[in-house]
Amino acid sequence: MKSLRWSAVPGALAVVIAILLALRIDTVMRRSKGWQGNGCIVGPYDPSERTYLWLLTLSAGITLLVTALIALAAKTAQLRVAMAIIAVPVLLMSTGYLMFVWTGGESTNRPNVISECSFG
Repeated sequence: MKSLRWSAVPGALAVVIAILLALRIDTVMRRSKGWQGNGCIVGPYDPSERTYLWLLTLSAGITLLVTALIALAAKTAQLRVAMAIIAVPVLLMSTGYLMFVWTGGESTNRPNVISECSFG
């Protein structure tokens, strides 16, 4: 692979990740709009939050895989540098967020979660 055109594939996937991240974070923020920091869940659980999470995970994995494959098959240093430039934001933007969410950072992101709110 010699052409920089190949960088459009992971570049487009990175844009998809950014859009999915924005949609998911917006959904979570709307649900927990009145959160005061005391663990209270304001809105009901929205299954689309989990769907976006799985789509984000899948998109990030595919993007990193495609980026690595293109970088390994690249015949020019320019294409390798382009793949590194694309991989770094994907790693920082999506993987950090996904690690936070999948390791329990969003403990309210499941159905039938029990709220420890005290409304009194």
